[in-house]
Amino acid sequence: MLTSEPTPLPATLATRLIVEPRIRVRTSVLPAEDPERASAVCADSGVPLALLARHGATVRQTHRRANVVVIDVPAERQDALRTDLAAAGFDARPPKPVFPLLNESVPAQHVPAIWRAGFEGAGLRIAIVDTGADRHPDFAGRIALAQDFTEHGDVDDVGHGTHVAGIAAGAGAVYRGVAPKATLVIAKALAGDGGSEDAVLAAMSWASRQNVDVMNLSLGGPGDPKDPLAARPDVVQLARPGAGPARPQARPRRDRRRGHARGCLPLRRRRRERPRERARP
Repeated sequence: MLTSEPTPLPATLATRLIVEPRIRVRTSVLPAEDPERASAVCADSGVPLALLARHGATVRQTHRRANVVVIDVPAERQDALRTDLAAAGFDARPPKPVFPLLNESVPAQHVPAIWRAGFEGAGLRIAIVDTGADRHPDFAGRIALAQDFTEHGDVDDVGHGTHVAGIAAGAGAVYRGVAPKATLVIAKALAGDGGSEDAVLAAMSWASRQNVDVMNLSLGGPGDPKDPLAARPDVVQLARPGAGPARPQARPRRDRRRGHARGCLPLRRRRRERPRERARP
């Protein structure tokens, strides 16, 4: 149901900072995986640990591909630490909020024809980075691993991740996913109040270690054309208009034109094939 209220923001946005170091992050360390190693990687990247300690902050995780360090900091010290990091020449900001998005799967994909050709996903490992997934009979024996990165437990309290997993690999008698024989790897990065990009980064890092062939993220958040990750020349940007959340956000989307962003590869939505109108007698 749509409401007039803006989507609430996760509380963790006030207790974390994402820092872009001067030196490339050499490896990814997941939250709580190895705090000492995470601190060492942070220090090797040029972020001063003494400065973090003065504000009661600790290194939560590092991410090699995104080249960022995530810091846990008391909420009352977040602004002060951000100011001191900026004075030391580091870009630091709170994580961006992210929310689950649900897009419709249509018969235009011609998936049954692929099944008839003998391709049903056997041997594939698909990672679902979402709100988790229920142990539904349609996934029986095919959820290889599941991990929570939200600190809310691994239960899918939204249902979005279960739905997405069903689209990808459900094997029901009536409703089937695209790859009904694939193995699932579930990484919970969002909860009932959404999530934050640091949790998504941690979930992606973990999933990439599980020998997956495909990683799906049906989520989104506020856009920023100046985002350093989006501006990197080795990152391909894909965009389709009209894929925003159904729930109203705090600020309205300003522009839905396709392909107006520099360096972005626009996608065109395929329209449904409507049945032909019957000829009138």
